Amino acid sequence: MSDFINTYNNRKHEIQNFIIFMEYIENTEVNGSDSKLHGFIHSPDNNLTYQSLINTLKSNFSLMLYNILEYTVSGLLDELYTEISINKLSYIDVSEKIQTIWHKVNLNDANKNSAGFDTLLAKSKYILDSVINKNTITLSPRDTITGGNLDDKALIKIFDSHGIAFTKNNFRSDILGNIKTTRNELAHGSVSFADALESSSISDLKEKSKIMINFLDDLIQSVKSYTNDQKYKKDKKD
Repeated sequence: MSDFINTYNNRKHEIQNFIIFMEYIENTEVNGSDSKLHGFIHSPDNNLTYQSLINTLKSNFSLMLYNILEYTVSGLLDELYTEISINKLSYIDVSEKIQTIWHKVNLNDANKNSAGFDTLLAKSKYILDSVINKNTITLSPRDTITGGNLDDKALIKIFDSHGIAFTKNNFRSDILGNIKTTRNELAHGSVSFADALESSSISDLKEKSKIMINFLDDLIQSVKSYTNDQKYKKDKKD
């Protein structure tokens, strides 16, 4: 998990540095402490305004928060699935919850509207053969999470389905929901970067990021405990 943690920590530092940068821009506007930057922002030769600049930065910052959320969830699941693969665990070796996830993933094609009886038959045979032959099960985060849709409800559903309990000390449904909504609106172009977070202050975003990072730190520890205790194995308590 060391590579994952290193990347996660780098993402956290990027977020912290971006906050410092936005606070610097804000301070420059209020106090004119950087004459060159202040002069550039208010230059008659461009159409840039302080408000449009800072609002665009706030929108980009919100995307950074969603990205670290999605990276963390995907990375933690990938670490778990790699652990299962390394230990060469078959269907009968893993917990009932992991069995259910693997079963659902392998029936996805048969659940599509275009899938017919032949597809269902092939999938059923593959599943039966895998179980009987005790093949190592494989899973991918792409199979179990949907990009762009991570909010409080999605997170609870994902980790509960794996049998992973996480602390709710820093779990804020409103913050997670707002970050997801803003991300999707910006991604789909239904709101501009200059307008998306116009009513949010830098201090508000700073506090939200602190709470969300604390939640992600807690989540990482919860998944570490889950994997260290091998709760993904059969006969282990979820």
